Order: sequence, then C-alpha cells, then structure tokens
Amino acid sequence: IPAEVGVAIAAASGVRSFGTATEGPAWSTIKVPLAIAALRHSEQQATPFVAPAIRDSNNAAAKELWAQLGNPTQAAEAVGEVLREGGDTSTAVESERKRPEFSVFGQTNWSVGNQATFMASLPCLPDSQTVIGDMNNLANNQQWGMALRPDVAAKGGWGPSPTGFYLARQVATVTTENGQFGVALSVMPANGSFDSGVTQIGELAEWVGRHLDAFTPKKCEP
Repeated sequence: IPAEVGVAIAAASGVRSFGTATEGPAWSTIKVPLAIAALRHSEQQATPFVAPAIRDSNNAAAKELWAQLGNPTQAAEAVGEVLREGGDTSTAVESERKRPEFSVFGQTNWSVGNQATFMASLPCLPDSQTVIGDMNNLANNQQWGMALRPDVAAKGGWGPSPTGFYLARQVATVTTENGQFGVALSVMPANGSFDSGVTQIGELAEWVGRHLDAFTPKKCEP
C-alpha cells in the first residue's frame, strides 16, 4: 500500500500492532468516547446530538456535546475518564485548540494501539449501547473500511496535516459469539488524497478480516 499505515488489533491476549503509523490526531474517531461522556453528563441534553455526531460525523453536533461537558479542561477530563475505563490509561484528551480551524477534541493524539484497546472494551462500558447502535447504522458516506462488515460497530475520522496531506483513521469493535475485538486503522496516502485514504483503509480492513481467526476475542468482565 503506497502510504504510511498503522494497524492495531486488541484481543484477549493484548494488542498487536503492525506498520509504522502508530499515532496522530484522532479526528472524528474521538467522537465515540465524547458521545458516551455527554450521555453520562446529561442523557436528555445529549441525546439529540449523539446520532448526528456518530452516524453522520456531524462536527456541529459533536461541538455541542463537548460544550455540554463544561469548559475545555472539564470536557477533556470527562472524555479522558471514559478512555481510562476502556483501558486506555495514557491518552491525554486535548483541551487547547492548537490548530484554530479544527475542533479541539479532534486534535487529541490517539495512538492506534490505545484506540484498539478502547474499542475492545467499548461494549463493556456503561452507557455505551446507544453509541454502539449508532456506529452500527452509519450514514452511507461513512460506510467504508471495517464499517462494511455486518458484525462491526465503526467510526471513521480524517483531516489534513499542516501541509495538506490527509490522514484517514477508523476504529471498530468486531463482535463475535465469544466476545469482541478492537481494531484501529490509520493511513496517510503517499499522494495525500482523502479518497485514496478511504480506499487504503478498505484494503487494511480486508486484511484484518482475513486474519481475525488468529486471535481470541476479549470478553467483558462479569
């Protein structure tokens, strides 16, 4: 694949990572823990904005969820608490807007390994089922990569580097009869094109699908 790629799969035995693209801005993938944090803060306030933030990746809806959590420091802490519950103990949710044209939360540096860890625990988290349901029913323009599988709840994200090259990311929870896997994919195409990134995420998703049988799924603790 002509790109910088990263893949992480979280299973019962831990996380296995492949490729050289290990971290980068979360972009819209961070909307998953953000939506859970907002629902916990006030289900009544958050509910109208969760579906558009997840299914359509609507940035205005996500910014409303962020604002409901208080000032940027309070919001970052609330989202960070959700990440820690999901086993990601090292990601620091961004509270300072470093690139003013983009949302502050989307600029969080979220590694593919930590993403996969969190996604493997997602079904175990309280208040996650509404968000998972939306991840299972993405809008047509959000259905690429892992989202094309019927047993997957997924969320994509993308954005340009300061030089204009697009980074495409996707997180997913793959559900089986015996538990679940967490998957995280990251691509920065050599040509910098978002369309190429979506195609390449699809190639990685197919590769992951062919090898999932090599892993033992994780189960939620009783």
